[in-house]
Amino acid sequence: MTTFPVPTPIPSPPPSSTTSLYSLSERINIATRSTHSQLNRLVRLRLCLALPPYSPDPSTYISGLLHIAPIYTTFESIWQSILDAPYLPLTLKESPVHNASKPDYPSTDSRSIHRLPTRNIPPAGDAGSVCSRTRTLLSYLRLPGLLRSGRLRADIRILTGAPEHQIDEGLEAVAQNGELAAFITHMKQSAEKNPHVLVAYAWVLYMALFSGGRHIRASLQVAGGLGGDFWTIDPWPTQVSRDATSRPDIPSSFSHHRPRQRQSRSHSTSCSDGQVSTLVPGLQFFTFLGDEDGEDLKLEFQQRLAKAETLLTDPEKEDIIQEAQGIFDSMIRMVYELDRVMGTNEDDLATARLQLQHKTLASSRDSVILAQERLSKKTRARTLRENSSQERSSKGGWLDSFAGPVTRTLDALTRPRLKRSLSTEGSQAHVSFNPVVEERDI
Repeated sequence: MTTFPVPTPIPSPPPSSTTSLYSLSERINIATRSTHSQLNRLVRLRLCLALPPYSPDPSTYISGLLHIAPIYTTFESIWQSILDAPYLPLTLKESPVHNASKPDYPSTDSRSIHRLPTRNIPPAGDAGSVCSRTRTLLSYLRLPGLLRSGRLRADIRILTGAPEHQIDEGLEAVAQNGELAAFITHMKQSAEKNPHVLVAYAWVLYMALFSGGRHIRASLQVAGGLGGDFWTIDPWPTQVSRDATSRPDIPSSFSHHRPRQRQSRSHSTSCSDGQVSTLVPGLQFFTFLGDEDGEDLKLEFQQRLAKAETLLTDPEKEDIIQEAQGIFDSMIRMVYELDRVMGTNEDDLATARLQLQHKTLASSRDSVILAQERLSKKTRARTLRENSSQERSSKGGWLDSFAGPVTRTLDALTRPRLKRSLSTEGSQAHVSFNPVVEERDI
């Protein structure tokens, strides 16, 4: 692991009695404990629905990746643009992030990030503020082994067989609508105003991979008993109607470009950082290089943040804590929106909840019948889609097969939700939407 010199702390305002009891990381954890627990419950339930016997192929999981990847890519690209700049860019065209694709352009970590198109990323703040304390802080905290953008793209490429330019187009299209678009817009605006809030994104997005992320990885590797074989099943695109219960899926051309021979579980897979992992192909997002499974990275990051927080003033720490709370709120809203996009209903969640409560499906005949009927319907629908897909592929090129499903996905994201209530606040009407189901403790 690369060793960076410890930055010389600059004087910070004397801590108040309310902030001196806990470190910054502890304060973030305390402030986000409730929403963190809620998000964890939401994700655990829906993870069951992405795996056998509820899902016949990886398409549901891939749909989730398509919504997670733009978050990490945008965050890491903004972070990189600050560190790459000899001075903070005053206009978008001056930002070195636009030259990052050039082979001869120097980068703080050129091995780890394969960026989405970043023409919409704004300059990340004021030159006077970033070029001193904040830039030193962000440089010190950036550990190449933590970066996830390249691994997310690699997973999508392995699971779908899509070429790089098509992955770019698909991710960019998904990121322009719904809660994901709002989240990314807020991230850019917040980083432009207060670049130090990137610390909140680093803590929340990376530390999550060392706690709940490991449980998710274990479930994905088992894959309902199918193990690595499940991840070699072609993800079939879903043909979507315009009704509110339809389930858009990954662009159909993703599956059309899949290589005929898939890698087996034992085959090694190249990662974006130039090294090789022998884990299940397509699950690189949750894996870390080295013998310690990322524990060394986790400890190093925690220690660096503890040292570097002396560079922050108390108001800046408050900004970071508030931003961390907003990250969890945004992720929760995204989960509920994905319920609508994927057609998740209360019966689906009830069945998943039974599994998480360690109750066998055999103990509930109705649950067994429900799960069997759902899987049977998906299998029949898949056969119909296969025939339809083959007919379309014989008539048009990859662009034809790509445009339709993406359009339908975006249509589902922009359609109004079915359950909504109208309230007034002052002279302006406010529309609030209810989630599919109110989550209970598991």
